[in-house]
Amino acid sequence: RIFAPFEDQKAASDLGLRIGGGTLLVGPPGTGKTLIAMSIAKHIQAKFIDISPSIILGFPGEAERRLENIFSALEKEPRAILFFDEAEWILSKRGEQPSSVMQRITPLLLAQLSRLYKERTRPIIVIAATNKPQKIDPAFLRPGRFDKIFYVGLPDAKARGQIIKLQLRNRRHQLKEEQIDEIAKKLEGYTGADIEHIIDEAAFIAFEGRISNNEVSIREEYIDNTIRKISPSVTLEEVEEIKRWFK
Repeated sequence: RIFAPFEDQKAASDLGLRIGGGTLLVGPPGTGKTLIAMSIAKHIQAKFIDISPSIILGFPGEAERRLENIFSALEKEPRAILFFDEAEWILSKRGEQPSSVMQRITPLLLAQLSRLYKERTRPIIVIAATNKPQKIDPAFLRPGRFDKIFYVGLPDAKARGQIIKLQLRNRRHQLKEEQIDEIAKKLEGYTGADIEHIIDEAAFIAFEGRISNNEVSIREEYIDNTIRKISPSVTLEEVEEIKRWFK
């Protein structure tokens, strides 16, 4: 649904489908929402443009100019992904905006997005990611704006196993397939970022206990010891709150 029209733009245009548009990724922190956006950009060979909170820094009027410059630059890109990470900072409800700058930026952003989305054949995807969707102004979720919403949840056992293998790639270790599967079961409730941190810590334990270069490797017990010390970064209550909003 997000990038399929890019793969056959003529057919999409003939059918009146919008090429591009707005997508909101919601889910706990550390579940790979940014990686999804970057992967989409790579898949469709589009320029990846990240809009961060730093846009609102500076003297009065600078934030507005930066935002206008970003949208002007989009005119020159044949394909682009415009990405808002932690999107609640810029898509927040108007009564909860923390500064006068944000009160000026929000209507400007709405106007720019509306103008962009009216050009249905422009190959530009706007992706926003958040772990606090309840803070987003409903105006941004209306049809024609961020009207495609996807939940990015915690990894299941199979995905956790794949993340472990990915993190062990290019590292010396002594783990067999069945050991990785057992570790994956123990990591229920952990995010992808948590698992990366655990493997890093286990690697450092191996480094600290090195005898010779030939014997340096990550072992199952190093990972188990690390799991006992590191709790999941996201609570079950936080996950359930996001799920309730999504449903």
